[in-house]
Amino acid sequence: MRLISLSLFFGWYVAILALTGCAVSAPVQEMSNARQTIQAARDAGAQEHAPELLSIAEKLLDRAARKLEQGDYPIARDFALEAQEQAMLARQKAVDKTGNRPQND
Repeated sequence: MRLISLSLFFGWYVAILALTGCAVSAPVQEMSNARQTIQAARDAGAQEHAPELLSIAEKLLDRAARKLEQGDYPIARDFALEAQEQAMLARQKAVDKTGNRPQND
């Protein structure tokens, strides 16, 4: 009987640890990736050749930052990922229009 109780206790303990380990963390990497991709789009000439896409990316990043401050990490992550995607499109459009492929340092 005691062995069963001890097993149940450890089973619940492991389950609780597993659940707390799944807590949502701040999307720090996603925010950083979005910022870097937006900068890469600017460097490629997106301000001139894809201003609409660049503006969308910047607005999405701003929304992500606000959600991050509010602690709404899942929504912040979604906005950051969408910002990065729009920035990649802006960069590609700028590269396509200029015919230049920016060098990576």
